[in-house]
Amino acid sequence: MTIAITAILISGLMFGAGSLLEGEKDRSAGQSLETIGEGLSGEISSVDRLADEETETLRVTVDHPQRVSGSQYTIDLEDGDCSAPLVDGQCLVLTSHGGDVEVGVPVNASADLEGSVTGGTLVIEYDEGTISLEGDPR
Repeated sequence: MTIAITAILISGLMFGAGSLLEGEKDRSAGQSLETIGEGLSGEISSVDRLADEETETLRVTVDHPQRVSGSQYTIDLEDGDCSAPLVDGQCLVLTSHGGDVEVGVPVNASADLEGSVTGGTLVIEYDEGTISLEGDPR
């Protein structure tokens, strides 16, 4: 009887610890995605400022982590109505493939935004009034 109660208590503790670790992993992924998004938002804004009416094409290569919390992630540029909560207008939506973690980061740019890429080394391209993201072909 004592062995059965001990086994039940130990399995309950292990289940609780597993849930706690999963929650911590999601929080860590969210914080990492937010940090990456804020950096990328600043880089996109810089490309927008560098491009003027005489600039037809501008390409900038930037490096970001390929994974957050052990999983790949996707970056979507959204022009207009941002699907991320608490963000209006243009934004980046970063989504972790390893969980249900999604982060929205506003972008300050006068150019139109488009594109969706997987994290890592990226190319920010300005082409005749539109900024897009592409995976680096290297």
